[in-house]
Amino acid sequence: IEDLTNEIQQLKKISIETNMADLDDERICDNLKLNIYRIVQEQLNNILKYAEATKVTISTTILDDLITLSISDNGRGFDTSRHRSGIGMINIRNRAEVFNGSLQVNSSPGKGCTLKVELLIPKIEKQEVA
Repeated sequence: IEDLTNEIQQLKKISIETNMADLDDERICDNLKLNIYRIVQEQLNNILKYAEATKVTISTTILDDLITLSISDNGRGFDTSRHRSGIGMINIRNRAEVFNGSLQVNSSPGKGCTLKVELLIPKIEKQEVA
């Protein structure tokens, strides 16, 4: 994710701050980490295409068995009651549902957008060494 955000910042006039240290947790399987990466990638694509944002903040927190991913921008925002979900948001929602998660979008015209995704950390079965 840091490589992705660094590359975007080199190509576009946008500042991206990340706080994702929690993702180093050993309880998080590679499939979940990949899913989080794809969600971040999709939302950054949405921001670059539509938001006209100059600043993005991406963070994760872990509480018990729940990861919360938050992606906020200072872009032009939109009316969530009138805006229909495009394929990007549908993809994000589907990725969240794979991990029994949820998606919440908070936005209004002129006030940017915050995407909040909650994902359940699956239990990793420990295998006995023979």
